[in-house]
Amino acid sequence: VQMLKQYDTNNDGIITRDELVAAKTAEFKAADTNSDGFLSWQEFKAMEDAKASARLKAIYSVMDADAKDGISITEFTNASPERPAVQANTVFTLADTDASGALSLEELAAMRKEGSVERLMWMFAGQDTITVDKQISLEEYTAALKPITVKNNGTGSTPNR
Repeated sequence: VQMLKQYDTNNDGIITRDELVAAKTAEFKAADTNSDGFLSWQEFKAMEDAKASARLKAIYSVMDADAKDGISITEFTNASPERPAVQANTVFTLADTDASGALSLEELAAMRKEGSVERLMWMFAGQDTITVDKQISLEEYTAALKPITVKNNGTGSTPNR
């Protein structure tokens, strides 16, 4: 929301096409560091990296509710209401690589890098549901598997899920 407000230059709560074009034009010009009217791959990547960094900093500041420059397990869990607290605790522990009990901006950035690591952490935590010991047992790994029924139509077996 805050990032979209930058486009609403007259603060009327509506982003018009003119406002959007003006903001995007300014963004382009700022990224076009050699002023050649084109964005090279390096210029484009630098612009996108800056946007990602700004988004990450915004997420971090919202999660760091007490503004102590570190996200506690309570803040992390409270910021993830759609996730069970046990899973959030597991993900927090995995992300807290220095075991300080708080996530630094660097740890949060590493966790969220391209979304893949974060997604894997949540998948891992979602499977660690029986022992909740930050390890996946064979029982936990296979708990979500559905049985496969095999029908034989006379020409061979066909597994059905």
